[in-house]
Order: sequence, then structure tokens, then C-alpha cells
Amino acid sequence: VVVPITTYFTFIATGKHTQGPQGWLAFAVIVGIVAVISALFVAFGTSEKHNAIREAAKQKTTIKGVFMGIIKNDQIMWVSLGYLFYSLAYVTTNGVLFYLFKFVIGKPGEFWIAGAVATVIGFVTSPLYPILNRFIPRKVLFALGQCSMILAYIIFIVAQTNLTLLIIGLVLFNINFAQLVTVLSMTDAIEYGQLKNGNRNEAVVLAFRPMLDKITGAFSNGIVGAIALVAGMTGSAT
Repeated sequence: VVVPITTYFTFIATGKHTQGPQGWLAFAVIVGIVAVISALFVAFGTSEKHNAIREAAKQKTTIKGVFMGIIKNDQIMWVSLGYLFYSLAYVTTNGVLFYLFKFVIGKPGEFWIAGAVATVIGFVTSPLYPILNRFIPRKVLFALGQCSMILAYIIFIVAQTNLTLLIIGLVLFNINFAQLVTVLSMTDAIEYGQLKNGNRNEAVVLAFRPMLDKITGAFSNGIVGAIALVAGMTGSAT
């Protein structure tokens, strides 16, 4: 939605079909409103569950305990390293896709397709995962997700300006079984950490993945920017 929103509000303010500061301001306001509404939904729509496992970990966790709970949990450290690389590749690829639509295909206005495909495939594959997991082990689903993404990268390389082939690649790229397996494995590390260290750092473990997303988001911006500069895909380049 980035390109349509920024272009639309820039056009309203200036009459020009470009991405200007007016459009980016409007986009920032929209994102801020959505963020606040989302936070309110979480705050008022979520209730805690109390059970014997959680009752066994009543002591408060100190700042030092937060870091020690992560460092001593070798299971989450290894899984998180894998997720770090996955997230970095995923976010960087999505960033570069915009330049693919703008400079290679020559249709920056069609970039919304990438977001639409990601949304639809996400809504389909995420609910499908637990159903498939009843019959197919996690390891197999993880392998299927990885193979799907590898095939997507091959298609991105050979697609050139073929939009149909690119959309097929986007579908394969957004089949998120590998990501779901990794995230669920990180969640399972809560019980592992409690068993090993005697302390249940539930909030710490669950906050670890969003932190990795923020880190990879920051790094990917630098990587995508460097790619754009090296390839000459900046300013009024054609």
C-alpha cells in the first residue's frame, strides 16, 4: 500500500503523480493511527491464562535475569540465529522487489501486487499449517517451506520482465511454513528454558522474535540502499 498511498496524497496536495513529502507525511499518520488501534486491540482483547506451569514460576525476573534466561537457553539461541538469517533475507528481498518492479519491469505502480500476494498467501498458509501438521511432521513442513523459497529465488532470477512468472515466484516465496516452524520452535523453548534453568521467562522469549524482526529491518534498509546505489537505481535513473 506504500506506493498508492504516498502517490495519492501527494497528488491531492500538489496535483503531481509522484511520491512527495506530503504523501509520506500522510502515510506516517496512517501508520501511527493503525499502530495505536492495534495496541488497543491487544491491550483490551487479550486475557492471561493461569495454570500450574505458570504458577510454578512466580518470582520476578530482573534485568540480569532476562539476559541470562536467553543466554543459558541454548535451544532458543540456535533457533534465533536461524530466524535472524531468515528474517534478514526475507525483508531484504521484499525491499529489493520494489526496485525490480520500478526499474526492471518498469511498472512501479504494480508493486501493490507483491503485497497482495503476500497477504493472500499468508492468510491461506498460516491456518493451513496446524491442519497439515496433524499428518505431516514439522521437519517435513520446514523442508517444504525452504524448497518453496529456494524455487522462488530461482524464478526471480530467470523471470526478467515476465510479470506472470514473477507472481508465481511471489506465491512460492510467501508460503511461510519454514517461518512458522521456526517461530513455534522458539515458543517451545519457553518450556525448555524452564526445565533447564528453573525459571520461566515467557515474556522474554516471546519478545525475542519481534526484536530480531526490528534488527533485521534496520540492517535490510542499509543493504537495500547499498544495492540501489551500486546498481544505479536511484533518482531519475531509467
